[in-house]
Amino acid sequence: MSTQDIINNHSTSAQEAWTSVQEMQYLVLEKAYPTDESLLEALEEINGIMDGYEGLKGRLEQEAFRRMEERGAKAIPSINYICEIQQKSDYDQLAFTPLKEIFNSDDLKRCLTPAHTKEIEVPERWATTTVKAVAAKYGDRAKAIVENARTETRGRLKFSRRDR
Repeated sequence: MSTQDIINNHSTSAQEAWTSVQEMQYLVLEKAYPTDESLLEALEEINGIMDGYEGLKGRLEQEAFRRMEERGAKAIPSINYICEIQQKSDYDQLAFTPLKEIFNSDDLKRCLTPAHTKEIEVPERWATTTVKAVAAKYGDRAKAIVENARTETRGRLKFSRRDR
């Protein structure tokens, strides 16, 4: 069975697919390609195979996300595997602007890099970690601004075998 057949055959186990990849690696390492053209043809074939695996992996990850979202969960429970969404929060920099009126000048200097020009114009930038710590000192209004600036991303899928 060729590696491309394995990619196309959805009933093939991951172990069989991995064995085929290992066999392919062995052939690539052991076989001397007599011409540049044959080497380039092999590279083209491997690129096609990798694209197939990357596509399949992407579809499997999408399905894992779909199942977790459907269940309102951040993980798929398993004895053997860790499969969870790693969330990362980001912050809308413009939404921090009202903090300029709340923070004192020393705290503002710690939190904000003003817009300036080097060889290119650099927009103002808030130091998010510092902003969150300083906002806690200023109470509910500042904390609300920080919370409103927060944006959620879908996150990344963390997947690994537990025994490793």
